[in-house]
Amino acid sequence: MTWPELQQELTRGQVAPVYLLYGEEKYLLAQAVKALKETLLSPEAEPFDYQEFAGEDLVPESLSVLASTPPVLGRKRLILIKNARLDGEALVTYLTHPSPTACLVLIAPGNIDRKGKVFQLLQKVGRCVDFAPLKPGALARWLAQEARRMGRKIEGPAAMALAQAAGNLQQGILELAKLDLYLPPGTPITLQEVQALVPAALASDTIFQMVDALGSGRAEVAIGLCRRLLAAGEAPLGILGMMVRQFRLILQAHLAGPDSPDLAVALHLPPFVAQKVARQAARFSPEAASEVLELFLQTDVDLKTGAGNPAFLLERAIWAATRRGKRVG
Repeated sequence: MTWPELQQELTRGQVAPVYLLYGEEKYLLAQAVKALKETLLSPEAEPFDYQEFAGEDLVPESLSVLASTPPVLGRKRLILIKNARLDGEALVTYLTHPSPTACLVLIAPGNIDRKGKVFQLLQKVGRCVDFAPLKPGALARWLAQEARRMGRKIEGPAAMALAQAAGNLQQGILELAKLDLYLPPGTPITLQEVQALVPAALASDTIFQMVDALGSGRAEVAIGLCRRLLAAGEAPLGILGMMVRQFRLILQAHLAGPDSPDLAVALHLPPFVAQKVARQAARFSPEAASEVLELFLQTDVDLKTGAGNPAFLLERAIWAATRRGKRVG
């Protein structure tokens, strides 16, 4: 289950007896806990019917006793366990017969064994909500939504640059709050403001400018930006990884159809970025894009085995890649 699906259920008043919340998007996970509190507990009921524990401090055998205690003022008791351990017979026993007067919320760190006995039981009697990292396009849309909530408009390229720089929603909202404090009320947030006020955005934007130049066949521009990234301390393998990603997107665009109205959805990208990829797909045929990926694979091997100076290997790959594209327009 995803966070939007959980929201829909809670809006309808549907509350499961048990929830497992896990994943890296901590901001959305915290929003889910807040939504559960608001659904089950009034402000007056919370001091009596809400309890929070750390998994390492909770005696497993006490879980059934806690959950079987009737609520005082709320619909149900809400019991939250952070860093929950998803093992032990006490938890399995409780999941077999969960209390009808309690809602148990387990927040689990790290990787989840989806094939394990406890996870299977949780899926059967409750809800398992995955707060997986948002892809850049989805993260940019969330940040644009948060900006609107603040009374701001953020331009598409600015939202994308902020998403790439932040890496997750929690950090993105913190950076958005800084921008909101700095700019005059009502002023739109542009790419220039993001680059000026969010240091990581400038490096992030540079690497996207580089792969855009690469995909557009502008070798000299791509090499200049590559040199700038290396001088700023970017890892050669990281730069190559972004080059690989761009040509995988070009291949995926061919599979989806470069003229498809659903291309942005298929590529999980904002529409303006998907349009760029479609134009690049017109330059590189599927066969040419596949050849470029093979070339990048050899570059990866050369970088890892120290077969040459990293700057030289990357520049050679850029020149060779752009030569496989055709001139258009």
